[in-house]
Amino acid sequence: MLRYLGLQVQELLPGACDYYDRLMTVRPDDLVITICFSRYTAQIAEGAAFLHAHDVPIVLMTDLEPSPLYAYAACTLQCEASAEGLGSMRGADAAEHARELERVLLDRGVFL
Repeated sequence: MLRYLGLQVQELLPGACDYYDRLMTVRPDDLVITICFSRYTAQIAEGAAFLHAHDVPIVLMTDLEPSPLYAYAACTLQCEASAEGLGSMRGADAAEHARELERVLLDRGVFL
């Protein structure tokens, strides 16, 4: 949407094949806006650390103070996020689903 305002914008999506290539195109006179809520991925934290080390200003929108990205942000906007509905969507197997999801995420380097 920011492109419609005539701004040069690019998305840096973790998991994309060219994520690190794109990180290397960001310069200190750019601004990175990071939107990252709980279940922070290692790749997002590594990207923020890389940009911070290269003096790129980062605005962080996140939900919790223990976010691993706080250390890299020049400005933080704390927002409330809710995971309401998991129990009602999964019914009786919600607890087992949550345990299995935790195992899968931890195996893949996702912070909880």
